[in-house]
Amino acid sequence: MLLANLFEDRNVIFCTEKGNYITSSQLIAYVKKISDQMKGQPFNVHDLRHTYVTRLFEYGEDPKKVQALVGHSSIKTTMDIYTHITDEEKRKSVSSLDMLHSEIG
Repeated sequence: MLLANLFEDRNVIFCTEKGNYITSSQLIAYVKKISDQMKGQPFNVHDLRHTYVTRLFEYGEDPKKVQALVGHSSIKTTMDIYTHITDEEKRKSVSSLDMLHSEIG
């Protein structure tokens, strides 16, 4: 609230307290600090991009829209490299198959 009058909204995800752009080294250091504080597997800035794409697909977003959002020239890049199947999604698929089997049998 103290900086509300000084904040300039530049429509970016990562910025300074006043809304200014940050350098790539600042972003890397910030994400590393968060990663180090969290328990579990370490992650980096680029991992966040993969997570973003994966989550969009989990929520049913159209592949061409996702491709446009992340700026890939090829849908193949988006689908083959950036999309990951989470354990939860695997469980949902198995559960769906179990439900289908119980309806048939």
